Amino acid sequence: MPDQAFTSCRYDVTHEAIQELGEHESHNDSVYFNFVGPLDRGIAGGVIRIGLRPNEGYGEASVVVPLAGGGTVFHYVRTPISVAEFKVGSPVWESGPLRLECVDPTRQWRLRYRGSEARRIEDTTAFAREPGVTWRSSQTLDVEFDLDWQAEFPVHVLSRDGSLLPDQESSDMVYGKHHLEQFGRITGTMRLGDDTIAIKEAPSFRDHSWGPRIWESAPDQDFVTVYLESGLRVAAIANRIDGLESFHGIWFSPGDTTPTQIDRYELRTAYAGQESAAPVGWTFGAGDTRVDVEGEVVGYLPLRVGKKTVRIAQTILQLSPDMPGQAKTDLTRPVREG
Repeated sequence: MPDQAFTSCRYDVTHEAIQELGEHESHNDSVYFNFVGPLDRGIAGGVIRIGLRPNEGYGEASVVVPLAGGGTVFHYVRTPISVAEFKVGSPVWESGPLRLECVDPTRQWRLRYRGSEARRIEDTTAFAREPGVTWRSSQTLDVEFDLDWQAEFPVHVLSRDGSLLPDQESSDMVYGKHHLEQFGRITGTMRLGDDTIAIKEAPSFRDHSWGPRIWESAPDQDFVTVYLESGLRVAAIANRIDGLESFHGIWFSPGDTTPTQIDRYELRTAYAGQESAAPVGWTFGAGDTRVDVEGEVVGYLPLRVGKKTVRIAQTILQLSPDMPGQAKTDLTRPVREG
């Protein structure tokens, strides 16, 4: 194992494990991965997450795999966890059939899942409208994967002060102040029923977040990761509260060892919390450099979270030919039916 952390920020190898438990009821220690493709093998990408909430008595695991031909394979499960079972310092997060393990801090992870309770959601709009009914009527699917995640760029943070959302103390947002991130690539195999899909160096992103998190405290939020074929990677978050917008983000160009802070963020979409997906575009800027991308939806699953008052549209996009690549975005909005 290398002696030096692969990082561009204040977070290092000591933060690649479960951190000390805070007193807040909604303390959450979570690890998250997304990846895009391979479309030609039948999937648009994937989202994999475990969040541990011992003060609330549970851990939660979620796997979202949008299919290239439509529909989404989805599994969400809660498992009991007590404060005594919360293993501070452990490099392993486990909940239900999902296990996420840091193998080499700041460089390598292993993602494993094997279960028979995932569902194939054919109509994601119906799932948005009646999630329980749609879930219960959907086909169950045996799912298994063993994925190796390798870092491509150093660990980074989105804001200059090293937190996900600066100045949280002066707002009503409670949203995981400690938050490290990293771009990489995923390789391995994924079996969905009778179909086995080989994944080779799919562009990917991960994060580790800890601290209090109340989903509905950030009811109008965008989070996006962009993977351009040129090798450029972008990560950004934007929040709108009382008519005011704040944003933070970075990009890496091939060969960069430190990220470039963005100073411009513009979102273009008709999505506003409704049941169906919509195309999304962005403009990112840093100094005199500007990046414009437009995306068509190739994968989508709308999830109600928190007290079910907000909906996260988990969306994977294929970008237009003039700036080719893919993007994964979470658009959180107050629930709007129709």
